[in-house]
Amino acid sequence: MNIQTLSKYNSLLTLAKKMGSHDILKSYLQLSNDFPLPLGISHGVDMNHLKAAQDISSIEPIHWCYNEDIAKRAHGIKEYIRLPHPWIILKELTLQQSTSKELLIIGPPDGKTNNLNLLKSLKKKNIDKGDILIKQRGDIDNSKNFWINEGYGVVSAGYSDDKFYYRLFNLISQYEKVLSCSMSSALIFAAALGKKCSALEDFSMTTYELSTYSSSINFKESVAPIIMRMIQNSAEDDLVNFTENLLGISYFDTSSELKNKLLNNIENLKFPIHHHTPRSIPLKKFYEIIALRFKKPSLLQMTLIDILRSLTSPK
Repeated sequence: MNIQTLSKYNSLLTLAKKMGSHDILKSYLQLSNDFPLPLGISHGVDMNHLKAAQDISSIEPIHWCYNEDIAKRAHGIKEYIRLPHPWIILKELTLQQSTSKELLIIGPPDGKTNNLNLLKSLKKKNIDKGDILIKQRGDIDNSKNFWINEGYGVVSAGYSDDKFYYRLFNLISQYEKVLSCSMSSALIFAAALGKKCSALEDFSMTTYELSTYSSSINFKESVAPIIMRMIQNSAEDDLVNFTENLLGISYFDTSSELKNKLLNNIENLKFPIHHHTPRSIPLKKFYEIIALRFKKPSLLQMTLIDILRSLTSPK
């Protein structure tokens, strides 16, 4: 597929833009800002905990696989490409990390109960100093005030925009130690940077998932237990190596090599949009025209009835 044809769909290809993956890869490969990247990538880290590759159902026609487990689960569903995770690109291009702070505590999903549970666990460990990393989702003022009143610092990488990974990288880089209350992507990112990582073992939290989540999980293959064992055993070198490989350090190459790989994948594309729901070619075209007309990629994953409701409901 030529770039001009793909460019017509650029407004719909949004998944890799949300956390900065798109921006980091373009910068490394020296691609122009308006170059269309038809890549879908997991939000955070795919820990091999799902039956299918995480976020494989996105409309982007090529899945960005940063390890072989992801590639295996993407095979047969859509086209895929082996590229290092954006975190690895940032790490490889950063000459030196400036460490100036001691402890970063990765906080739970926002909420009073979760905050109280974390505070209880921290007090048990006599941890009364450190900065709490909070996800910027909605109004987090109550959580900020809670932790400040308890004597802790509060930090955030902000919203998941095109500079998110840059900010998170700079934030985590400042700390010597990272403590997490859950199996967070941020913990994996910290481990890959060589931070001294630990985890709270007596913490419980409340979170919400879609009703279909339980049917899609595959905890037997998840890498989370492996990572946790390394943390418990203080196997720091093994942890760095494992998390670097999880994030695709073996796929890292010169910008020219990776650029050629990407361009070859794009050239071999047959379709500009991935339709996860089986549809006839005329119906696919109809969906694409509607999505382009209203600049709403979400329409591509709706039923026809839902599309009509979405477009006719009062705003």
